[in-house]
Amino acid sequence: MEEFLQVVGFSDDIAAPDESYWRYTRVHDGMKETITLDLDLFDDNYKLLRLPMSRVKTLIQWETEDASSVQDDELPF
Repeated sequence: MEEFLQVVGFSDDIAAPDESYWRYTRVHDGMKETITLDLDLFDDNYKLLRLPMSRVKTLIQWETEDASSVQDDELPF
C-alpha cells in the first residue's frame, strides 16, 4: 500500500500526531490531497483485512484543499 501511494506521488506526513493511522499527502493539479488510513484496515502484519465496504468507508479519509492556501512548511517535501 505504501509503495503504491508513493508511486502516485504521495509521501508520509511526518506531522501526523497519532500512531493509530497513517497519513500521506501530495500536491496535484494545484490541490493538496491528504489520505488518512486507520490502522484498523490492517492485520498485525499490515496486510489489508477483508472488510465490508461500509466499514472501509469509515476507515479511509480523503481531504483536499487549495495548495495556494497551504503554508510552505506544511508541505511534505
